[in-house]
Amino acid sequence: MPAPSVVVGAENAADVQAAVKFAAAHDLPVAVLDAGHGSSEMSGSVGLLHLPALPFVPEPLRDRLVAHLRITYLGDPAEGERLAAPFRALGEPIIDAVGEMPYSAVAAVAAVHNDPIDPLPLFEHGALLSELPVKAVDEFLRLAGPDAASPLVLAEIRHMGGALAWSEEAYPRLREIKGRYDPANLFRINHNIPPLR
Repeated sequence: MPAPSVVVGAENAADVQAAVKFAAAHDLPVAVLDAGHGSSEMSGSVGLLHLPALPFVPEPLRDRLVAHLRITYLGDPAEGERLAAPFRALGEPIIDAVGEMPYSAVAAVAAVHNDPIDPLPLFEHGALLSELPVKAVDEFLRLAGPDAASPLVLAEIRHMGGALAWSEEAYPRLREIKGRYDPANLFRINHNIPPLR
C-alpha cells in the first residue's frame, strides 16, 4: 500500500506539532496512532497519507488525505498519556491506537507505523537533515499537502534524535564495525552508517 515516501528529520516536537496543526487548520483528519522510533524517551513522526479506496484500506482512511501522527514514549505510562494529550487536543482523532504495549509489539514491523505486513511494490527514499527550517516544511507541504497533485501515498517528517545523534568518538567506531561485518553495505536500507573502507 505505501508507495514512494519522503522522510526528513524534524528538529523537535514543536516541528511535529506544527505539521499536525497545519493538518487541523486545513480540515485534514488527524489519525493518532502508535509508533515512531523510540530512540530517546519520546519520539514521533507525522505522515500525510492519501490512501486509495480499496477494500483492505480502513474505511475512515479511504480516498482522502489524512495526517497520521505516530508517537512512542519509553517511560511511565501515565507520563506518556500526559505527553500525548496535546496531540489528541489538536482535533478529533479518526483512529486512536495510542496505548501501552510490550516492546515485542513495538518491534514488530506492522506495529511501528501500522504498515501492512504483506509484501508490496514500493519505492522509498529518505534523507537526514540537521535542521528543519520553515522553508523545508513549506516545500514539503507544497509537494504533499492538501493542494498538491502528488502521486505519493505517504510523505513523512520523522524525528530522528537520540541514538542517531552519534558523538564524534562513536561514529568512526560504528563505521569501523560496519566495515568489518558488512563491508558491502548490504544493510543500508535504514539510517545508514557507511562502512569504513
